Amino acid sequence: MPYIMLKSFNDSFLDREVSFLRPWIAFLSILFLILPAFFAPVEAGQVTLIINFPSISPNDDGVKDSMTAAMTLAGAVDTLLVTIETLAMTEVLDTIYQETGWPAGQYSAIWDGRDHTGTLLPEGEYLLRLYEYSGGTGEYQQRTVVIDLTPPSVNIDRIEPGVFSPGFPTDSSTVAVYYMVSLFETGSATFITITDPEETSWTTALEVTADGEYLYEWLPADDVLPGLHLLAIDITDVAGNTATASGAALIDTGSPEITLLTVIEAETRTVPLDITGYCHDPAGIQTGSLKMAWGQFDTEDVYYESDYLAPDSSWYQVDTLYWRFDVPDTVNGTVSWFENQYTLNIKCSDNYNQLSLRPVKFTLDRTSPAPPLILNRPGTVLTSPIELELEFAEDVDSLIIFRSYESTVTNTTIASYMPSTVELGTGQNLIWVVAKDVAGNESGSSEILDVTYSLGTGISYPEAFRGPDVFHIVTDSAASGVEIDIYDLGGEKVRTLRDWSISSAYEIEWDLLNDDGETVRNGAYLMVMTIHSGGSRTIEKNFIAVVK
Repeated sequence: MPYIMLKSFNDSFLDREVSFLRPWIAFLSILFLILPAFFAPVEAGQVTLIINFPSISPNDDGVKDSMTAAMTLAGAVDTLLVTIETLAMTEVLDTIYQETGWPAGQYSAIWDGRDHTGTLLPEGEYLLRLYEYSGGTGEYQQRTVVIDLTPPSVNIDRIEPGVFSPGFPTDSSTVAVYYMVSLFETGSATFITITDPEETSWTTALEVTADGEYLYEWLPADDVLPGLHLLAIDITDVAGNTATASGAALIDTGSPEITLLTVIEAETRTVPLDITGYCHDPAGIQTGSLKMAWGQFDTEDVYYESDYLAPDSSWYQVDTLYWRFDVPDTVNGTVSWFENQYTLNIKCSDNYNQLSLRPVKFTLDRTSPAPPLILNRPGTVLTSPIELELEFAEDVDSLIIFRSYESTVTNTTIASYMPSTVELGTGQNLIWVVAKDVAGNESGSSEILDVTYSLGTGISYPEAFRGPDVFHIVTDSAASGVEIDIYDLGGEKVRTLRDWSISSAYEIEWDLLNDDGETVRNGAYLMVMTIHSGGSRTIEKNFIAVVK
């Protein structure tokens, strides 16, 4: 059911639900007011009536869904009545205001386009009639009000060009937006809103006066952002009905994107026989603009470049040019093949003559690194894994450690060289190392290390001491201490090493110093090891070598 809404500046407010008898009451009230008015003078100006939104679109979109009748009483009135009637005044459709005995002031009534039953009335024109009766005289006023639920229509026909590059081919080029408007009503408002890739928008009013085709020309600023700009044209009629048409213009202020699909390492020992890739630009790739150029330095470090036309094996797909480029023989090596710094320059232009250059630089290196050295070379060890001390060239990128055990060869590649450990199998193990540089060149093999892994009791030490190293001693039962005396070949004691802890496993380090703290010379030495166990002793003698 509709509601009667009353508002005054002295905070008077009335809200009454309309019953099914309301049209009859309204009709009798009209007769009550009209008949005396025809036989009594009318005091014009007693009520001032202002209609807000005389055209409404009650479609619940929140825009002009209802209209307001604002009334100003110059003095007190006995009766005030506002009705909605047919244009021919043959039927009262709704009473939106009816009061008696009201003082001077301001009042308002709202109509939402429905009759007294709450049913939405059809589109069309209606009369809003105001009746005022006071002191035996009366007056009436009427206004035409409209229910309009039909929106106008707007369509973007085309946007030229679809891809736009400011400044090309002339400084005054514009984006032309062609659009069609129909069902236009006088008083409608039309705007175009442009939103850039960062979602910054600006709105411009359009001059639309009737149905037909229109043109809007947009001249982007010099600093316009590249990318997709969204265009929206909105038209709103006087009743608040709205229509929208959308489109987009791609702003291209950049040169083509060149993508290389073939991987060429910065340092390599081989060059691919063909190189593939593509050039992409929203404005399209200019025909014949793709060029390849091979360049290299001569022996005097002077750079030379040879140009080649676009390869025959290329094809377009939409706005992208794909290509496959055969490497020239002088670089591929079928004619001459030598180490050097090379550059492949790829050049490509879009249809606005915006040029891209993609240099691909690499060094051809076919020189193998020197073989690595295994510095520590123990003959027998009692623990596994062992750690290798390796020496290799500065240009080495990785090491491959091989181990042969019981006729099975395994290998491990390490890129960080510390620690370089090797798991051993019981018995004989053969170990060798190969170095690889960044370009992929492999060295020859190091010397083979023959090392035996022995389980149980015994002693082990390096085949040659090349730096500080360790004597390993393992006993079958706990010992009370170990002494190691080292003599030169003249029989003079060089160093005494002791560990008086109770244990069955000892690691005693020799730092290659004598007892006076001086570094010993290279050469052969006699080692005498004494293992103490309670009151007994076990003595082991052997020659060792120092090679620094």
